[in-house]
Amino acid sequence: MRAGRFDRLVAVHEPDAKGRLQILSIHSRGIPIENSALETLITGTAAYDEGGIEVLFGTAAEAYRKEKDEMVVMTADEILETEITDVNVSNEILSPGRRRRAVARLTEEYNIQLEDPERDSLLREIANKAENYVGSDLDLLCREAAMFAMRDGTTTVGMQHFEKALLKVRPMMNERVREQYERIQNYFKGGLPPQQMQVHLPEYQ
Repeated sequence: MRAGRFDRLVAVHEPDAKGRLQILSIHSRGIPIENSALETLITGTAAYDEGGIEVLFGTAAEAYRKEKDEMVVMTADEILETEITDVNVSNEILSPGRRRRAVARLTEEYNIQLEDPERDSLLREIANKAENYVGSDLDLLCREAAMFAMRDGTTTVGMQHFEKALLKVRPMMNERVREQYERIQNYFKGGLPPQQMQVHLPEYQ
């Protein structure tokens, strides 16, 4: 370690199931999850132009919001059931990709928390299965699942694609790596005398 580069050593432990779920939620944000609320909205706004989608979200948010600037929790069906005058003023047909970007942007702009039980259930199941996976493993897992979906010619990513990815992406953590990091942590805590401390590079699977 070169002098002046770092003056602190911070132990970052492997994530538990809750942590893995949070990491998966981040890395899967741009992934079209099968039967998710986001995909329901994208399908349901096929006839809308971008202006129509914006009016839809704005009207829905105001109808359900009780106080100004309060986050409003809504389902995809509640948004789509909102009545507006014109859904497509420009007669422009947006691609699914453009509708996805518009929906993602507007949920944030209008402070909408989208209830998504299908997506939450899928990610929770993956988080429970992905024991010994760390953040970089979970990032790669999401990427590989998306690649499997593309190879299958599907527009959404389902559990079957994540299960294939779990077989391909091997977890970084194992007992040997875990013991090595524990020795390093104990050493910097003063838990082991120097003569008993032998630091070697961890061996990953």
